Amino acid sequence: MSKALKEDKKDDKDAKSMLAIVVKILGEPDVMKLVTVPIPEIEPNQVLVRVEYAGVNPVDTYIRSGAFGKVPSLPYTPGKDGAGKIVKVGSGVTAFKVNDLVWFCAAQTNPHGSYAEFAVVVWTDCWLLPKNVGLKVGAALGVPYLTAYRALIVKGKCKAGQTLFVHGASGAVGQACVQIGKREGLKVVATAGSECGEETLRSLKADAVFSHREKGYVDYVRDKFPDGFDLIVEMRADINLGPDCILATRQGKILVVGNRGPTHTLNARHIMTSELYVIGVSLMQATRGEWDAGAAYVCKGVADGWLLPRISKEYPLEEAPQAHTDITEAKEGANGKLLLKIYDD
Repeated sequence: MSKALKEDKKDDKDAKSMLAIVVKILGEPDVMKLVTVPIPEIEPNQVLVRVEYAGVNPVDTYIRSGAFGKVPSLPYTPGKDGAGKIVKVGSGVTAFKVNDLVWFCAAQTNPHGSYAEFAVVVWTDCWLLPKNVGLKVGAALGVPYLTAYRALIVKGKCKAGQTLFVHGASGAVGQACVQIGKREGLKVVATAGSECGEETLRSLKADAVFSHREKGYVDYVRDKFPDGFDLIVEMRADINLGPDCILATRQGKILVVGNRGPTHTLNARHIMTSELYVIGVSLMQATRGEWDAGAAYVCKGVADGWLLPRISKEYPLEEAPQAHTDITEAKEGANGKLLLKIYDD
């Protein structure tokens, strides 16, 4: 907690400085430094959120390393999603008031992100927490569930009775896809990289679960599901796009939500002969209507209780570099959402 907050916890709006992770040069996780900085000023149509928890997502690591297509202006504070309490409201904002508890997810890269004690958020990227939902759960909603919604509902146009293959489903986005897929009446088949991840997917009622670390698993999946899959959600297109083309049914849709580099496994003939659709999924391309509909869907799902993120691990703010290492290099595979615990009373 920043010195300013230690001196005055009761009135956050009067605090002048805060602790934040700041990136001055792009590179490895250690370029993220914990420093004391002035609390940023908000502009019209923005709110200032005292962040309780911040989400850690693979996209954060791509932006930090420079691998992401859109490079932020330096220096910047990482973090696209989180949850906390509104402490200031800018002009033009009528949907929120001070002390509202909210979850948020930035549609675009935000220079004042959630890896800080306070974050600046455009009010249209911010939503009230349902009464029965805590801040920890709220912080785990943004990127994973809005991405899963966009992949399956918006781009995939999924229909009850279709088959869905979630390739790498034990991470936060994958688990969100399993939950939404089941809710929408799909037959869901999923893979994980660990026994723990497999058990989690079974607990989410996936219809079949496979280990993608097992040699020859693609052939095994194809043998079990010879008709192929109507929809495939792909987390690592650089590794799996080729196998996805084999597993998809005729005119099936491969929805790419993750990638870490060029792919060397693709034979485009599979795309041609089966007339497949390979579709990119990006939150940054969502229209305002799609964005609002996705948030409403997520809010209702978590309020109704069928949508529930699994929190894999929490880190203190100063361990953000370790969180970035863990989310990309987890030897036992992913198993839910990683969070930074920002504000500790």
